[in-house]
Amino acid sequence: MSSNSLRVTFIAPLGPRKPARGKDAWTGKPTVLATSRTPVNLSLFDANGWPVRRGFQRVTIGSLPENVLLDIFDFYQVVINKHFIRDRPWNWEKLVHVCRRWRYIIFESPIRLNLELLCTEESPVRKLLDVWPPFPLIVRFNYDYSYESLYYEWKPPEACIDSTDNLIAALERRDRVREIEIDVADPPDDICEQIVTAMEKPFPALRSLSFDSNLELETLLNGSAPSLRDLTLSGISFPSLPQLLSSTSDLTRLSLFDIPDSGYIPPETMATTLSALPKLESLNIHFDSPTPHLERRTRAPPLQTRFVLPVLTFLDFHGVSEYLDVRLPYASSLEC
Repeated sequence: MSSNSLRVTFIAPLGPRKPARGKDAWTGKPTVLATSRTPVNLSLFDANGWPVRRGFQRVTIGSLPENVLLDIFDFYQVVINKHFIRDRPWNWEKLVHVCRRWRYIIFESPIRLNLELLCTEESPVRKLLDVWPPFPLIVRFNYDYSYESLYYEWKPPEACIDSTDNLIAALERRDRVREIEIDVADPPDDICEQIVTAMEKPFPALRSLSFDSNLELETLLNGSAPSLRDLTLSGISFPSLPQLLSSTSDLTRLSLFDIPDSGYIPPETMATTLSALPKLESLNIHFDSPTPHLERRTRAPPLQTRFVLPVLTFLDFHGVSEYLDVRLPYASSLEC
């Protein structure tokens, strides 16, 4: 730490330039955003926390050194990513348009500032990828292809084509995709085939996957996802799930919702699969209709496989009791 440190105490507009306006990230109230001419009252403190001089020194943001600006940007993105998870990635694009200096500072620290690009069903993804540097991608695709949705929301046919093209364009950059969230309802056969084909390929940098649909998958992520930390599948028939989970030893969250009969996994196989996930902290298992398998399971010999999940703190199980016999002495939340 240097002998002098800067502490920002107040920000207010100044000068003939009309300041940009926005909303406060915490309160949602209208606020004034800083520009390069915005004055800042600063107090100087030494390494021991003693003031170097009394009173305040009036300077502008434009006169702050680059390392101080970088600390301010970093603090802001940490707060956004920690407390406003749905706002990720944080809106660094606005800052790089303030001035060339800010753009240089931000682009020089992409890892520290966690620079990511958000791709949605409404984003012009192909243009977006050509404009910005090759930052990691967060893909969020939420689209309802049902007749009621297309009719009552007045979605033209070309909107379906454009939305699907945006998704496929983002998934084509597999080495850059960090997070995927797909929620599709009643996709047509041709669009269903495109999505399934794209998701069958490997995504080496993928950390989080949420897939909500009524699709049937033979394979997912090429059967391997070594970087995956969070996996959520809802309504998807995927009998090959144990093969995929065998490659995800660092997985911390696993959520399987509305498991259909065609995606049923025997308890012995599930036990063996979960025992290979020592870092698992949260587990959700919800069967859509487990009763057709009850008679077959009750005639089988009792489950002998026992395993320990040492850091598991949350378990939510919806199904027949014969499927799961659980003891969680250290669990902070348990619902069965």
